[in-house]
Amino acid sequence: MQGTASHDVLLRFCSACFVKLGMPSEDAALTADNLVFASLRGVDSHGVMRMKIYADRMRARGTDPRARPRVLSESAVHVLLDGGDGVGQVATAEAMRRVIAKARDSGLAVGGVRNSNHFGAAAYFAMMALEHGMAAAAPSPQGTLNGKRFESIRDADPEVGPRLELYAAGAYLW
Repeated sequence: MQGTASHDVLLRFCSACFVKLGMPSEDAALTADNLVFASLRGVDSHGVMRMKIYADRMRARGTDPRARPRVLSESAVHVLLDGGDGVGQVATAEAMRRVIAKARDSGLAVGGVRNSNHFGAAAYFAMMALEHGMAAAAPSPQGTLNGKRFESIRDADPEVGPRLELYAAGAYLW
């Protein structure tokens, strides 16, 4: 059976599912918002269709629904977080909040997250910078290294990709 649901209904449903899986409500709302954001923009591969994959990984303990990002390295213009094998959206949003604050003070900043999981729609995080009049890039490196495919060996699903994402934001000066 197929049907449609309003943005609000879908958002509440996804968030409630994540809470049921053990995520704190704020993290669940953020993650649900990111997935619904992707689906509403037609990027279904990074949207709500991932719910089952996320749930399976949480149940199998491949993703910690309660993980808190922690700072590994930080300066006036950079931050590197460890995602604690948690939900990618949670660590990525924290990295972007820190990068935006640093870029506001310094004019340019870069951040990274490692030991995390799939982080949904990269555009969601780049657009966080736009709300502050900044530009941002949020790539997730994939490809080959020395002729071998570069993927995280800890990810059970190769579609999830590697566990290192990079973020940069620069303040507009005009």
